[in-house]
Amino acid sequence: MESGFHRASGYPGRYLIATVHRQATTADPDRPAAVVTALAACPKAVRLLAHLRLAARARQFGIDLSGGSLRATDPLPCRSMIASLPPEPTG
Repeated sequence: MESGFHRASGYPGRYLIATVHRQATTADPDRPAAVVTALAACPKAVRLLAHLRLAARARQFGIDLSGGSLRATDPLPCRSMIASLPPEPTG
C-alpha cells in the first residue's frame, strides 16, 4: 500500500477517491472482495484510502487492494483528503 498522496505526489490527471470502512461492508469476506473487484474494474483510476478496518480485513481475507484501476493508499485526514481531489476541469 502506498503512503498518503496529494496532487503533487505523482497522481496526475483525473481519478476517483474511494473509502470503505463501515462494519457492514467489511465484516463478511464477500462484501469487501466485491467492492474491491468493482473498483478495480472502474474505467477511471481509483485511489482507495484504505481505512484500518479495511486493511485488516483485506489481510485476513487475502484481498489485494491494488489492481486494475485501483491503487490503495493510507487514509488521510479530512483536509488532506479534500486537498487530494483532482482539480475541476476548466472550460
